[in-house]
Amino acid sequence: MSETPERARPAERTLVSSALSGRPLIELRGVGRTYGQGVPVHALVGVDLTIHEGEFAAIVGPSGSGKSTLLGLIGLLDQPTTGTVLVDGVDMSRAGDRARTHQRARALGFVFQQFHLVPHLDAAANVETALLYRRLGRRRRRASAFEALDRVGLADRAHHRPVQLSGGEQQRVAIARALVTDPPIILADEPTGALDTANAALVLGLLESLPGEGRAVVMVTHDLDLAARAGRIISTRDGEVVDDAVAPAAVAP
Repeated sequence: MSETPERARPAERTLVSSALSGRPLIELRGVGRTYGQGVPVHALVGVDLTIHEGEFAAIVGPSGSGKSTLLGLIGLLDQPTTGTVLVDGVDMSRAGDRARTHQRARALGFVFQQFHLVPHLDAAANVETALLYRRLGRRRRRASAFEALDRVGLADRAHHRPVQLSGGEQQRVAIARALVTDPPIILADEPTGALDTANAALVLGLLESLPGEGRAVVMVTHDLDLAARAGRIISTRDGEVVDDAVAPAAVAP
């Protein structure tokens, strides 16, 4: 039997709560996720977590600790077995597929380690795919896509297909796609994992700029140096949040 994870120290939780302002965009209350029936696997157990607007939070932990499951529940890609999940104030705990799809399109932008760009579409058309659920004309979609690409410094690469772009450029296209719907929440799953050091720094810089616009950014990463660039580090182990503290770089000297 595994040892019960140590809970976060009260001083750390006080530090987190005192450092935050703005409305809650993500609220998890007693959230659990269990897979299987004969021998159930408890991927998450009793997670309580709130992420506010204007916050950059990093979720860290070893493989199998529950961080990807946690991000999947926040991103409405899965449903909890127990507990409550609110995304931008809407309770999605027992929502059906259509409601989750609508809320994802409205409130969430996703950035993954693998860029998930459509190979035969150019950069602008890839960004436009995020707008297909919106009732917008093609000219409006195209203009919005170009604006988003300009935001990430790729306006001059709008007509290039993924194979013509570097890894860093492809990830910046993916960030533009996440931003084009103007979502309040950006979820990033190992967003620099497939990039070299220079491109990773560029992508992280883009993510760091978003909380200043009032967005919440939640990033899963194995890299503790990257996590330290976030304002808050949430540590997971054995399906539980075992530590939750303001990152050292975010604490004023």
